Amino acid sequence: MFWNGFAGKTAAECGPCPAVRALGRRRAARAVVAHQSAGDAGHTRVVQSSPSLIAVRYTFLFLLLAVPLWGQDLDVAPAKPVGPPNIESALWELAAPSAAKLTRAADGSDVVVILVPAAGVAATIDTTALAALGVKILAQSRSLMRVSVPAASLRVVSELPSVAFVRRPHRPHAQQTISEGVALIRALENHATGAKGQGVKVAIIDGGFKGADNLPEDMPVRRWFRDYTYTGIYAGTDAHGTACAEIVHDVAPEAELYLYKVADIVDLENAKDRCIQNGVAVVNYSATWVNEGFGDGRGLICDIVNDAADNGILWVNAVGNYAQKHYMGFWHDSDDDNRHNFAAGDDAVNFVAEIGDAIRVTLTWDDWPITTTDYDLYLYYQDAFGNIEEVSRSTDVQGKGGAPVEFIEYFAGRAGTYGISVVRVGEAEPKDLRVWSWHHDIEYPVPTSSLGIPSDAHGALSVGAIHRDQWDLGTVASYSSRGPTADGRIKPDLVAPSGVTTASYGMDRLFGGTSAATPHVAGAAALLKSANPSLSRDDLWQALVEATVDLGAPGKDDSTGYGKLVLSVPAPQIADVSPRRVQYGQITTIAGQGFGDIKGTGKVVFFADKEPSDSDYLAWSDVQIQVRVPTGVRTGTVQVITGGGSDSAQVVVTSPYIEAITNHTRTNARARTDDLIQIDGDNFGLSRNTSSVWIDSVAVSSFETWSDETIRFRAPLNAPSGDVTVVTAEGTSNAVRLEIASPYLAQLLPSQVQAGEHLTLIGGNFGSERGAGYVLFNPNVQAEADDYAVWSNGVIVVRVPSEARSGGVRVFTADGVTG
Repeated sequence: MFWNGFAGKTAAECGPCPAVRALGRRRAARAVVAHQSAGDAGHTRVVQSSPSLIAVRYTFLFLLLAVPLWGQDLDVAPAKPVGPPNIESALWELAAPSAAKLTRAADGSDVVVILVPAAGVAATIDTTALAALGVKILAQSRSLMRVSVPAASLRVVSELPSVAFVRRPHRPHAQQTISEGVALIRALENHATGAKGQGVKVAIIDGGFKGADNLPEDMPVRRWFRDYTYTGIYAGTDAHGTACAEIVHDVAPEAELYLYKVADIVDLENAKDRCIQNGVAVVNYSATWVNEGFGDGRGLICDIVNDAADNGILWVNAVGNYAQKHYMGFWHDSDDDNRHNFAAGDDAVNFVAEIGDAIRVTLTWDDWPITTTDYDLYLYYQDAFGNIEEVSRSTDVQGKGGAPVEFIEYFAGRAGTYGISVVRVGEAEPKDLRVWSWHHDIEYPVPTSSLGIPSDAHGALSVGAIHRDQWDLGTVASYSSRGPTADGRIKPDLVAPSGVTTASYGMDRLFGGTSAATPHVAGAAALLKSANPSLSRDDLWQALVEATVDLGAPGKDDSTGYGKLVLSVPAPQIADVSPRRVQYGQITTIAGQGFGDIKGTGKVVFFADKEPSDSDYLAWSDVQIQVRVPTGVRTGTVQVITGGGSDSAQVVVTSPYIEAITNHTRTNARARTDDLIQIDGDNFGLSRNTSSVWIDSVAVSSFETWSDETIRFRAPLNAPSGDVTVVTAEGTSNAVRLEIASPYLAQLLPSQVQAGEHLTLIGGNFGSERGAGYVLFNPNVQAEADDYAVWSNGVIVVRVPSEARSGGVRVFTADGVTG
């Protein structure tokens, strides 16, 4: 099984390695083959090859140093090793009597294996016989049993009538802060409608939840967990499941999460049963297997998914990251050497690995579930001198009936080029073959039908990936597995964002792969169900499909399915506005539906694009909005706008509105005292009556005309530049500024003076210098030039002339006179 994600890579970094392509296409002269024994240069968890492994070394008649030699025939197919037919070949050496002591001495423990029951049901395995052989049952599901077996008992266990086959546990392969994908799929707009996953149970089935207990801001407070591996739910170094759970929580922050830690199929089947028992609605499974079927929807893993679906669970599955790691082709051996030709004259498909890399390769062929057709799988290494040697093999016996799969697990002890070869045993019937390199891009990739299992299951909603940087373009990630299934169904079903930020992996590493895409879809399913709890599993599937944006050619395709997930948001609908006749500052209530439980990015817009301020919103719910009418609104539409769209209704605004102010005395100049000023707008009233016009705090007293849409007045004395407003019985209008050049007086200090004392005049528009300006006292007494101590635009200090008397004081400038 593969967890379908990776951290720290972008989509651009996941394409085929240029070196792989270059090495795989070089051709060399035909070689003379010599045989010699060779040890395994790598390190394996369990012994993969017998001490008698044949090393194949090519010796050339000319010197060809440091030139990769893949791309030519491997002349001699090795003889089929002999071993127990009911035991995986990788366990043969452990099953040998001489190996038992060495194995137990090496690690002090027994061998953990999977028992496949002869009758297909684990409960039919003879547990009494197992106990007599020292076997401990570690876990059991309906279909399989995981046990710990003394190495010396392996062969005897395999020969029990109730046991069909003994193999290593198959493992899943991971296909890899608020995720950026939350916004891309429009989850935030759904949050604004009140849909946050509340009341929906989502299970994340995964192999590691490291750190999930230390992310209080990124995980729900209420969550449930079960560790089927018995290693500790938060133990280990794998944060893959934590990152998946984090994304589900980002998308559906109020969903209930169930974290199920699994290691193999036994655990997976038990976790599925627990999901059914707990009423889980959605399962996120960001993992795939490549050794449990041929991609046609059949096999135990697919049966597990289909059973979940039959019990009302929407199973959301990654399609895998195998587009550049998968080969598919019908058996072809043009040179009759019992080796498959991956290309003309090429008996191996190669890849480049670094020291310490885990190399995992699976071969399977189209003859599931039980075959008598026998193929074997070999792994070779080529050194810098062009020498090639076998480093591992998988040679299970299928001739008498067995699973059509071979698997190699090898840890590279040397960096360089490795090659995969498929060998036909005897006269095995030609079949469609598939080769999967779990971790390395290969020389002859076939993206078509590269789906991991169980994304091919009929009950799985399978998810491909688009890197977030390519979301707008809709370019599917180069690694994202493609369809169709082996039985011709289009997959994936849809694609979602990948290459996103998570707290689980840290801000400096992106969570990528179809693993990251899948929880965006699982979380979206929770949102949809929380908005409509009556949705069934099939309804949810259909709703997600309908929420996609088609990419490429019209219709569903084998790269992006129905398209990329972009959640729809209900459009707002206005049923009533009360009152419909409003004044500025008045509170009006908008009733309807689809407004969203919280305002979020929603807004109300009145005619002429007038938006209330944040403080003008008094209440916002999905069915009602209370908002204060902002100043400047005119009769016309009022709109409610959300992420789902908009709706509008009509309102009548009775407050006076100023549209423009015009000076009819002078053009393109500031107004002066007594200039004729015109106000255009509406709702002024047919006559003035008690209505008024103000320039800031100065009331206009001289009116020429007054109508509902036009007012004409004379600019008053002592009016500063300021905001003009019209006040009627229906309220105060919006303000429009009027610039006035004439001087104005605001204050005299002191209010009582004697001749010869200084008087301070405070106001404006006096001018920065006196020039021809002057101050006139009563009765028409003008101060002399040497009487002025200060003259500025806002302040004048002048000595009171001896002839002055009590009365008015005025300032004269070139722009007019004060009052």
